[in-house]
Amino acid sequence: MTIDVREEPAPFWDVNETTEAASRVFTVRFDPPSEYPSYQQPLLAVLAASSSARVPDYNEQHPAYDQLYVVHKRADYISPGYYRVTADYAGVIDPLEQEPEVEFDFASNNEPIEKDINGNPILNSADETFDPKPQKEIDDLVYRMTRNEANFDPYLARQYKGSINEDEFLGFPAKTCKITQYKAKRMKSGPYYYWSVTYEVQIRAYMLVDGKLETWKRRLLDQGFREKIGENDDDNKPKYELIKDKDGNPLSEPTLLDGLGKKLADGATPVYREWDLHPTKTFSTLNLTSWTT
Repeated sequence: MTIDVREEPAPFWDVNETTEAASRVFTVRFDPPSEYPSYQQPLLAVLAASSSARVPDYNEQHPAYDQLYVVHKRADYISPGYYRVTADYAGVIDPLEQEPEVEFDFASNNEPIEKDINGNPILNSADETFDPKPQKEIDDLVYRMTRNEANFDPYLARQYKGSINEDEFLGFPAKTCKITQYKAKRMKSGPYYYWSVTYEVQIRAYMLVDGKLETWKRRLLDQGFREKIGENDDDNKPKYELIKDKDGNPLSEPTLLDGLGKKLADGATPVYREWDLHPTKTFSTLNLTSWTT
């Protein structure tokens, strides 16, 4: 069997400031026509090549204009074993020149709480904590950006995933923004290979009644079953003793402490202790707010 491919005069060409498109048309003839099943011939036609001409491949550049690439091919039946193949070209924008996609959302989580909206500890009438602790739905603002990048560094992503901001980010103070997502997907557009990278930042910044800012620091009510007695052992470590109730019995529930390891005096303001649980990073290194400038 022989395949004859011939190119016809180009019926379409459109290149201006906003549009880049063109097409090339080929005739493909199979001889004898019955060599391949009719349902297979259209596929063979869009892939056909002969000594005189060939149908271009997908993503192949236009021979007269290297900014156009094959984006679509179609085979139309003319007669048995005879097809007209159209190869459509279009300009492919460099993905790295595209604007990032930016969105804001909210993430809701049920988390244990130890104080009410007025900053008061949640205790029973005997100044004891509840077990289990009450929970509240927390709504954190979420900033999400997806952009195209030439490279992706998984080691850098591992360093930043789960970290919090070392300095101000999007107007929010340090330690209020945590990177909860840092993922990448290998992509191809025309001749371009690139990475589609998504960053997600969860923002926890609530002003509490006591004037402190609710951040990604862990704040826990200072409470326990024992207290420091003001003496050190032979290793110069504090000595402790169990706190007992008015009848001299060990406590069944933790009691409030004063932040220095002693039982909190009756009527005194409860004390909270804070811990840093996440590493801090300078988010400006990732340039996550370039769209704002």
